[in-house]
Formats: sequence, C-alpha cells, structure tokens
Amino acid sequence: MDTYVPQAERPIALQECADLAIDAWRAVSRACADPQTPERVATAIMRISERMQDLGFMTKDLTGVPYAPDMRARIVEQVGIGPPFRVIECLAPAVYFRGKLVRPAEIVVKGEAKDDQADR
Repeated sequence: MDTYVPQAERPIALQECADLAIDAWRAVSRACADPQTPERVATAIMRISERMQDLGFMTKDLTGVPYAPDMRARIVEQVGIGPPFRVIECLAPAVYFRGKLVRPAEIVVKGEAKDDQADR
C-alpha cells in the first residue's frame, strides 16, 4: 500500500526553523527548569528539542562566556565598563544548521574592568 505524502504549500524557510529552535531552547530552559512543570509537559518539550537536533539544528547558549569582538553575536545590552566583557545573559542562543551559523546569539554583556582600568 502506497502512502500519500502531500506536498507542502511552500518550502519551510531556514529562518523559520531557527525561530522554532530558539522557541524550543526557551521552553526547555524555562519550563523544564521549573519543578512545578508537569512531567508530561517537560517530556514533550524535550522531544521537540531533540527533534530539532535530529533535523540538524543546534543551539548554543553563550551565558558565562568571555565576550570577544569577533564573536558572531548581537549585543542587545551592555552593562558596566570594560573590556574585558563577559556574557551575563543569553536572550536568544546562536542557532546552527548542520554546523553552520544561521542566527547569531542575542546577548547582554557586562564590563568587568575596574574604573581605573577603563581610562587606559
């Protein structure tokens, strides 16, 4: 017996899939970290994230990483003076498809320099 697979009305854009990967990352990091999230919900969220990985999408959270000017990330907010800077919050992770960056991370960085170092 042949199985009918309907054609998609339009191809799925890579950026739309990147959005889904980010949404899955947010759901995992928020809902699954909450002990009040029902186990069935947490399991479903993890499956979505795993399926995105199976399709070739990976996310990378840059929280805690030292910031470098050549980093392919968009600074949304800068706190304090620096350099050096450190990523203190990742608003959206970097998204990779089959090892290639398709969406840079959106980050908040904090300067770690003392006031006297910033004047140099």
